[in-house]
Amino acid sequence: MLGMHLLLGEGGIVHFGYAVYTGAGAFVAIHALRAIEPGAAWPVSLVPLFSGLVVAVLAWPLGWLSTRGTPLTGAMMTFGMGELLWAFAPAFPGFFGGEGGVGANRVTGLAPWGVTLGPQVELYGVVAIYAFVATWVVWALARTPWGYTLRAVRDNPRRADFLGCNPHAVRWRAFVGASLLAGVSGGLAALHFERVTTDSLGTPRSAAFLLFAVLGGSRTIAGPVWAAVLMVLAFVVLSAWTPAWLLYVGLLFVATVLYAPGGIDAWVAQCSKVAGLPGAVPWLLACAAGALLCAMGFVAMVEMAYHLQSVALYGPVVQVMGMALDVRDADCWVGAVWVGAVGAGTLALCARRGGAR
Repeated sequence: MLGMHLLLGEGGIVHFGYAVYTGAGAFVAIHALRAIEPGAAWPVSLVPLFSGLVVAVLAWPLGWLSTRGTPLTGAMMTFGMGELLWAFAPAFPGFFGGEGGVGANRVTGLAPWGVTLGPQVELYGVVAIYAFVATWVVWALARTPWGYTLRAVRDNPRRADFLGCNPHAVRWRAFVGASLLAGVSGGLAALHFERVTTDSLGTPRSAAFLLFAVLGGSRTIAGPVWAAVLMVLAFVVLSAWTPAWLLYVGLLFVATVLYAPGGIDAWVAQCSKVAGLPGAVPWLLACAAGALLCAMGFVAMVEMAYHLQSVALYGPVVQVMGMALDVRDADCWVGAVWVGAVGAGTLALCARRGGAR
């Protein structure tokens, strides 16, 4: 997500094939793990850094092609390259492993300070260190002359070119830097799962990176943090809770684009500013209550609608937010509609009061 922030937020570069670089980093890392023999003098914790450097080298010529033309041309180039690699990956089972992928054991090589990465807590510590260092590096880069030049190219490339900087070269460096971060994240994923498949290179994964980057916000360093949290909640928590999780993610994306184009980060910052105004806290609480009621009613209706398809298998009762709802009972549907309507009415009143303020 930090790489997407560097591309989309700082450089205004839309990348439709970001999963190609995270997936390539994962495959490089998994093969590096297989090459490290037990007891070898190579710490496994440096494998993600190695995968990031390899991916940066691979992205050097691809980035030159992807950043030459207009942003739209570059976006289509990244999409085409992503589709090309994803299509060719099954044809090389020696490297990509075919349908089963490639597996390895992360408990190998040198164990500095007794850290073998066997326990999950040790792996989480390594991931946290990499995340902290990468976040600091991206934050510091944004405050260098090159970072200001990148934003100038994003906002007005013609004027930046007139002032003497080369927009292509600036975007090219940003592309390579983002690919390095993608390779590091792919290497960390390989250490965590100890298996990599061609699904990590696919277009759905690239679309997920772009979608959650927009949801989290791409103009500040807090945006990638929000994006990563939302992505984990969606793919790990929400997907295990309901089969309709993609519908909720899609609706959240549409609502963000319509009502909070700056993402969750910009929305939270705006709420923080509003909370400092006199009498704004009760208004914000009323808005939160209305949004909660509206979401509860909508979720109840969606879950009951989805459960109608499997009544014969699981029975008519579905558990939603700790409540047992009978999809054949009209009162449950009326209650869900009533709760959602109350929430929507509360939000409408809050919007009217907010406009009057």
